[in-house]
Amino acid sequence: MRNVKVRYEKISVALLHSGLVYQRKVTDMKRVKNMAEHWDKKLFNSPCVSFRNGMYNVIDGQHTIAAYKMRFGEDAEILCKVAYNLTSEEESEWFYELEKGRISQTSNTLYNSRLLSKDATLLSLVSDLKQAGLMMKINIPNGKCVISALKTIEDIHNNMNNIDFISCFKLLKETWNGDQISLKEPFLKGMVKFYNTYKGKFDSNRFKKSLSKVNPKDIKSKADSDVYMKDESIKYARVFVEHYNFKLKKLPVLKISKLED
Repeated sequence: MRNVKVRYEKISVALLHSGLVYQRKVTDMKRVKNMAEHWDKKLFNSPCVSFRNGMYNVIDGQHTIAAYKMRFGEDAEILCKVAYNLTSEEESEWFYELEKGRISQTSNTLYNSRLLSKDATLLSLVSDLKQAGLMMKINIPNGKCVISALKTIEDIHNNMNNIDFISCFKLLKETWNGDQISLKEPFLKGMVKFYNTYKGKFDSNRFKKSLSKVNPKDIKSKADSDVYMKDESIKYARVFVEHYNFKLKKLPVLKISKLED
């Protein structure tokens, strides 16, 4: 985000607008009540606010504002850190910068704020997944073709070129039709391990034909039963190779030992 100057101002809590699309709702009223009852100005952090289109948008500090309002009244003035002339994308980016050190990097809230701020890395990932027929679980429910392992899929994307990434995950989607189990973290890592190990040596049609007959639950069960191998990606990739090679006649057999090279 560009270097934005902020200044401290006292603003009536009645003028503060919260509930922006990337924010978590204030649902922990027990926490708010506790903050209000035991208010300590030494522990008080000024809410971060953006003034845009005649409105004070709360970027950070919703719980603080709710507690302040509960203790001091609907029209009480609260000291805020205010930025001017931010775009909505810059507001989202500011929120992300504030939140990323506090909560898990896998948080849906953070990914949503990055999406709204038009984070180039994330937009590239979303685009490549779309080409593969898949989606990230950002503001959508779980279901077919939806990946909830957000940090995992981003790490994978960062370590593959776009062409290989799309090819790998399009194959996964077409083989198991976006089944939820096939989109869990170990399955994803196993697919990448298989693809990277045998790239240029395996036949995609053979993979789809042989593996689509196998329920992802059974693949998971077989992989999980391997108590000696600690690397989950190899566990799953081994199962893929076994089914790929089963009754293979015209194509070269894949050497399972290559997975540990």
